[in-house]
This record gives sequence, C-alpha cells and structure tokens, in this order.
Amino acid sequence: MVGLVLGSFGFVFGLPVPSPSNAYTVPPNWNSALTADILWTVSPILLVKKIRGARPVHLSDYLMILEATLYPVLISIGSQAFGIPRVQGALRRWSINSNPARIGAVDLIRDARRAQRIVKMLTGIGGNCLVRSLTLWTMLLRRSLSTELRVGFRKRDGRIEGHAWLEHEGTPINEAISETLTYQPYDHPMNYDYLRSHL
Repeated sequence: MVGLVLGSFGFVFGLPVPSPSNAYTVPPNWNSALTADILWTVSPILLVKKIRGARPVHLSDYLMILEATLYPVLISIGSQAFGIPRVQGALRRWSINSNPARIGAVDLIRDARRAQRIVKMLTGIGGNCLVRSLTLWTMLLRRSLSTELRVGFRKRDGRIEGHAWLEHEGTPINEAISETLTYQPYDHPMNYDYLRSHL
C-alpha cells in the first residue's frame, strides 16, 4: 500500500481522490501465460530449481535481476530526496532510447516480474506498491514496452487506502484483477513527471 505517501500526491497536485463507490471494470482478458506464471511462483522449491538451471539463463535474465535489485533502492532514495515526479522523469529520459526487446510483450512482462520475485525472495528488496510498479514500468520501458501506472483508492473500515499497479492494454500486470477492482482509480494514468510540468 502506498497509504499516506500516495494520497499526499493527490492533495499536493490538487487531484480529487476517486470515489470508491464508483465501479471500475477491467477487460477480463488476463492472458493465460501470465496466469500460469503466477501459479508457478506459489512454490519456492520450483523457483529455486528455476534459478539452479531448470532452464537456460541468458544475459538478459541477469540484467533484469540486476535492474530489479537496483531500481527499487534508487527509486526509494530518489523519491524521498527529489520527489516522485522528478524520479519518474529521470527514469523516462534514461529509458526512452533503449533497444526494443526481441520477445513478445507477454513473455517480456513475465520475465520482468519473475526477476522482481527472485530479487524479493533472495534479498527482500521490493518496496511498496508504487516503488514496485515504477520499477517494473522502467524495466519494460527500457525494452520499448509502454505500460500505464494506475493509482486507485478505496474505503475500508472507515479508512481511505491507496494502491498503485501497472497495466498493459487495459489489463493489470502486477496485481490480480480481483484486487484492482476493489479500488476506484483516477480516470487517467498517473504520469507524475508530466503532471508536474503542467502545473
């Protein structure tokens, strides 16, 4: 949960918190490959076997694991020192001219999320939902795959809760649809760097 940190951005930028009572529908086109990958992570034993050579490990895998380790730390430190808008802007400028991946979007998303889970399991590095989403957003953008950062709110037990996740072509890719449906998101993707430049 982003909680007060995420909520504060809405108030700082003058954005109203979406009403949790409004329904938000996501197209039910969750790709079977992504679903299978989620099931794959249920067993730590399978994950360890995967790392130890159950499949070939390529340079791109190591690079993703390195990025999934470094980005959360840099994003967390940078956001506290300079703010999320400047951090996202720097990540965008750094990623925009990178080479496209040689695999399809579904496989690319699967591999990037897998790298995040490996790092989380082995090091504990991950961050809150906003940091995790910005990490994945950067990893994919560096491989020329554009995604949308979504931010939503819900009311639970008398409290307003905030959450961030990533979507590709309208489908959440780092959060279950059943979970995102419990939040009322902003009508537009949250590009904090663009938002800051227009204030």
